[in-house]
This record gives sequence, C-alpha cells and structure tokens, in this order.
Amino acid sequence: MQNMYTSLQTHVIVSFIHLTLRQNDRM
Repeated sequence: MQNMYTSLQTHVIVSFIHLTLRQNDRM
C-alpha cells in the first residue's frame, strides 16, 4: 500500500513538472 501511494505521488509530481515545462515553453 505504501509503495502504491509513493508511486502515485511520483506520477503526480512528474505530471505537474511536465505541465509546467509545457507552459514555460509556450511562453
């Protein structure tokens, strides 16, 4: 369960960074 939660957290962080990079590139 702990591993699953950590994996989900990592996925959210990576998605957030990817979104930020896309917005930054657009500007």
